[in-house]
Amino acid sequence: MRDVVIVTAAGDSFFEWVLSLVASLRDLRLVPRIPFAVVDVGLRPQQKQMLMHAGISVVNPKLPHWWHASPTDNPGAASLLTRQHYPEMFRHAQIILHVDADIWIATPAVIEDAIAAARSATVDIAAALHDHPSYRADKVTVRWRAEMRRHYAREPARLTPVLASEYVNAGLFAASARSPVWQAWQDVFSRWALKPGNRHIHDQAALNVAIEEAGLRLHRLDPTCNWLLHLALPAIEPRTGHLVEPVAPFRPISAIHVAGKDKLQVHSLQALGCGGFDTSLDRKSFIRARDRWLRQAR
Repeated sequence: MRDVVIVTAAGDSFFEWVLSLVASLRDLRLVPRIPFAVVDVGLRPQQKQMLMHAGISVVNPKLPHWWHASPTDNPGAASLLTRQHYPEMFRHAQIILHVDADIWIATPAVIEDAIAAARSATVDIAAALHDHPSYRADKVTVRWRAEMRRHYAREPARLTPVLASEYVNAGLFAASARSPVWQAWQDVFSRWALKPGNRHIHDQAALNVAIEEAGLRLHRLDPTCNWLLHLALPAIEPRTGHLVEPVAPFRPISAIHVAGKDKLQVHSLQALGCGGFDTSLDRKSFIRARDRWLRQAR
């Protein structure tokens, strides 16, 4: 799949998460079969050298003309503002798959499904929604999302009310380099930049507005392709130790998104029908705790 590139963006504080993402892709033999690149928004020189030594491309971000800060001044903002410009940064790629650095991949299904959807002539973007029966309903977050959408909209009064289950998560998405999503996303941000008091840079709200205003064709990836840990904990399949959705039919989770502020929080994971164990859900901690539990169970 040399016409595909998997991209993430990271600075110094997310370097260990990038290593985890890369390790998960390598274990599944997805990388180097599919090229992988890291957009540098504040990596240290030795971190860049380590990635390049491992065969990972490290590229400088392309930022909008109206953004005057250095990526190192605000790595978080730079990582959000560079992704709309990926086709200009990865001109060799026909399909671009973005994965947030705090995601790790458990099965190839998410990569295969997202790429296949993005290749379709009837799809402008493939992404998962905040849509699963086990996800918590957080009224404060829903109101904040609504406020952000109004902040980015051309005509806020004409926005269609959106339920939490209809909200696209921008942590993992795929699109053709020729898709209109990139320009529509840029246009929303450029319009926002001219507004007074534009304090909140929120790429996800801008993407949702771009999809709605431009009438973009969304392919809904299954929630197991971008499982949002801050909304629901997964369960453990006791025979294999795989993470699965916590309600029937207990499908395997393909991408674990360690979203939220306390990424190393210890959780009590429940196995289907027989106990469980405590662990944080970063990849290294989870695998260590899972393997120990499986050995004891046998």
